[in-house]
Amino acid sequence: MALSEHVIAWPLLVLNIGALVLVLMYAAQILASLLPQKENGSIKPNAAGPVAILVPAHDEETGIGATLMAIRAAMAPGDRLLVVADNCSDKTAIIARAAGAEVIERHDPSRRGKGFALDAGIRHIALSPPAVVIIVDADCFPERQALSWLTAAASNSGRPTQSLYLMTSPADAPLSTKVSEFAFSLKNKVRQRGLHRLGLPCHLTGSGMAFPWATISTLDLADGHLAEDMKMGLNLALAGHPPLFCERAVVLSAFPETMTGLATQRGRWIKGHITLISTALRALPTALYQGKLAAALAAVATAIPPLTVFILLLGLLFAISLIASLLAEAALPAVLVAFFNLTVAMAMTFVAWVKFGQEILPPRAAMRAVWLILTRLASAPLNLARTRTSSWIRTDRSRSGE
Repeated sequence: MALSEHVIAWPLLVLNIGALVLVLMYAAQILASLLPQKENGSIKPNAAGPVAILVPAHDEETGIGATLMAIRAAMAPGDRLLVVADNCSDKTAIIARAAGAEVIERHDPSRRGKGFALDAGIRHIALSPPAVVIIVDADCFPERQALSWLTAAASNSGRPTQSLYLMTSPADAPLSTKVSEFAFSLKNKVRQRGLHRLGLPCHLTGSGMAFPWATISTLDLADGHLAEDMKMGLNLALAGHPPLFCERAVVLSAFPETMTGLATQRGRWIKGHITLISTALRALPTALYQGKLAAALAAVATAIPPLTVFILLLGLLFAISLIASLLAEAALPAVLVAFFNLTVAMAMTFVAWVKFGQEILPPRAAMRAVWLILTRLASAPLNLARTRTSSWIRTDRSRSGE
C-alpha cells in the first residue's frame, strides 16, 4: 500500500473519529431525555435572602413593558427589578421606569453587548448584594412560578441554574419558523434534559438564568462574545460550578415575525456557537488532565455545532471520505465511521422529532421541512459568511407586513 494512501486515509479517519465523539454525546443526550423525569420536589420557602432580577436591554421599547409586567407578576415580595438600558436610542429606559423598575443607563458604543450590560448591572447591584441574581432578557416572559423555581434551585444547590427557555411561534407561522422552533426546542429542552438525566452540567442558554451571589459576583461578565451565555456556562463547569437545569422554571419568548429578523437571529446564534467550539475543544484536555470528567463531557456537548451545521459537516465528511476511498483503499475505515456518524445523527434527530417535535412540526409538514433543511444546508456557508460579528445585533421584531 502506497504511503500516499496513508497520508490521505489517516487524517480523514482521525477527523471522523473526532466527529464520532460528538455524535455519541448527541445520541446520549437524546436517549437520556427519554428516561423518566426526575422529581424536582416542591418549592421551598426562600430563606436565603432577597432576589434581584436583572434585565439587560438594547432598544427594546416595543416589548419591554410586557416583559416587565410578566416579571413583576412572577416576583416575590421584596424582590428587586433592575433594567440596564445599554446604548439605547429609544424610550427603553422611560418605559422601564414607568413599569416600576429600577433603571441604569449605559452609554459606551465601543463596548457594546449583553456581557457589558450585565457587568454594569452586577456592579450596581453589588452596592446592596442579594442572595440570588436572575437574568431575564428584555423580550422574554417567565411563567408565574418560574422565578420561584429558579430561586429555590439556585439557593438549595448553590449552583448556577438554567430555566427551560423556549421560543414559540403561532400555529400559522411559516414553515421556516417552525423548523427553527423545533431546532431550538431540541437544543434547549431535549438535549438539556438529557444532560440533566446524565448528571452533567447543562448549558446556559441566555435567559432565565439564576446565580448565587457568591458565584456571579466573581465572574468577568464584560465580554462581547456572540455566545457569551454558553461560554459562561462552560467556564463555570470547568471552574467547579456546574450549571443545573430546572425544567419546571419556564421562560418563553417569540420568534421574529419577519424573515429578516429570523435570519439575523439564526445567523447570530449559529456564528456565536461556532466561534465557541474552539474554546470548548481547547478546554477538553485541561479538564481531562485535572480529572474533571463531568466538565470534560460538558465541553464535548458544547462543541456539538448547531443542528444544521452539524448535519452539514457530517455529510461533507462522508462525501469526502467516500471520494477518498475511490482513490485510496486505506480510506475505507474513514468511510464506515463517517457513514455511521451521519446515520446515527439523523436517526437521533428523527427520534427527537417523533417524541417531542410533532406538535411543532406535524407529520404532514415533515417532507416539506426536510426539503427546507436541505436548502438551509446548501446555503449555510454563505449565510455564515454574511453574518456580521457585532457583539449585540438587535433582532428585527417588527411585525410582518408592517
